[in-house]
Amino acid sequence: MLYTQNMGFRKDWKLERVINQDAPIFGVMHLRRTSPRTFIWQECVQTPLKGQGMIEGVQNYHIERQGHILSFYRDAGGKKSVLFQTFNLKQPDTTSIHLCGQDRYESAFQICTPSDIRIKHTVAGPRKDYIMQTHYFRS
Repeated sequence: MLYTQNMGFRKDWKLERVINQDAPIFGVMHLRRTSPRTFIWQECVQTPLKGQGMIEGVQNYHIERQGHILSFYRDAGGKKSVLFQTFNLKQPDTTSIHLCGQDRYESAFQICTPSDIRIKHTVAGPRKDYIMQTHYFRS
């Protein structure tokens, strides 16, 4: 199995995201090591708005690695906040579930190669209902 040390910290990753089969969202994901077992996962994206150009956004996650377990925490003002998802990297297609109020996030994390990662979030609940698929890759 491929672990986070094989994901690489040398250069940025490109990302392509699709939400409910809408127009793709493009961006970059930066990985920045903050200690031997922690790093910041930052996504910078441009989202097309129908007839209104583009909107840019940034999302940070604090990542912790404990053996084969990779935990994603939300960012709140530059500090680690609520645990979002935890994945067991020994499983080929690892999944995790997070409840946000009554909305349920079921996420699948897959490291295809050291240069190809895929994450799929299926979100369902009274406030949200969508599937978001993101492909992270390096050339």
